[in-house]
Amino acid sequence: MRGSCIASFFTLLGTVSITEDGDGMITGVYLPCSNLPPMDQCETHALKEAARQINEYLAGKRTDFDLDLRYDGSDFRSRVMEELNRIPYGEVRTYKEIAEAIGYPNSMRAVGSACRDNPLPILVPCHRVIPSTGGYGNYSGGVSIKKKLLNLEGVELDRLPQDPEG
Repeated sequence: MRGSCIASFFTLLGTVSITEDGDGMITGVYLPCSNLPPMDQCETHALKEAARQINEYLAGKRTDFDLDLRYDGSDFRSRVMEELNRIPYGEVRTYKEIAEAIGYPNSMRAVGSACRDNPLPILVPCHRVIPSTGGYGNYSGGVSIKKKLLNLEGVELDRLPQDPEG
């Protein structure tokens, strides 16, 4: 087993860096303008495959990913990540809907924090989570990237019904 490493790739969003754990598990995706962790540079099969699949997604040729992912964290965060992976391409869910789906109906803010701290944006689609009060909400890569990803998937937020109860 070698140690964790990082590789940077050019994508339609700009330079994206991807990390792996040394055993072929993808552990992080760093969108343009992100602070990168100090790691050895490498280009493994897993990293090249992740970059290829991200580029296919951004080119509109892929709707899901077939990669070995590792995300660590509490049981709550793991449940959020698993629920995010259930959101189909081209659809959105609210923070409230995610909280309800994982059995914590009053934890919308904690769901938002888990999305903010998602180490695998794009691969674990936190960009598909929006506030029930309307708008895009926040995104670790910036709202402009979130808008691009949702538009790529055909989501037009101005046409979605609003839930006045949040």
